[in-house]
Amino acid sequence: MATANHFSLPRSTGFFSVKSPDEGMEKRVSDMSAVDFLSAAGAIQEARAGEYDQPGGERSMAKTVAMFNVATGADLSESDGWLFMVFLKITRDQSRANCHLDACKDLVSYGSLYAEARSAGL
Repeated sequence: MATANHFSLPRSTGFFSVKSPDEGMEKRVSDMSAVDFLSAAGAIQEARAGEYDQPGGERSMAKTVAMFNVATGADLSESDGWLFMVFLKITRDQSRANCHLDACKDLVSYGSLYAEARSAGL
């Protein structure tokens, strides 16, 4: 899956590519480093910015949490919403014997959005 020309994973091969201005590399999914996951998460967020036409990327959690709070009477914050998504991705990954790559990439992405919201007091 190509996102912002930084990260691609041909599902059939089990390899991925991370492209940088200096070089490209090809690795097995099992060889992904923490930095590879961070790069993939950044590429996902850049792609979402284009899809949702928001300069800062996908920013629907505040509205989502507000609607949930009205519907349920809960009092979740934006960071609570991102934390919920982190747990969802961990659950999906743990439902398999091996790493679920999409869930793990999303986990890193949602973790960064959680950190951003928490640091902003949201």
